[in-house]
Amino acid sequence: MPRTLALAVDFGGTKVESALVDDAGRVLEGSRFRGPTGSERSADELLDAVLGVARRALAALPDDAELVGTGLAAAG
Repeated sequence: MPRTLALAVDFGGTKVESALVDDAGRVLEGSRFRGPTGSERSADELLDAVLGVARRALAALPDDAELVGTGLAAAG
């Protein structure tokens, strides 16, 4: 049975961060990525930042693992 991981994304006022986490909340080593956000950025730039860190984290998904969900946290 493959191990299960979820994509976690934290979208805040100064940064967006993503990582793969297991069912105990542990971050998979090498799967955590950060990008800038902020009020001076356009909507397209913010979307690019979110998609960029999410894609990088997903690229770290091991062959023996299954992605079972995604969670997004955002302030406000």
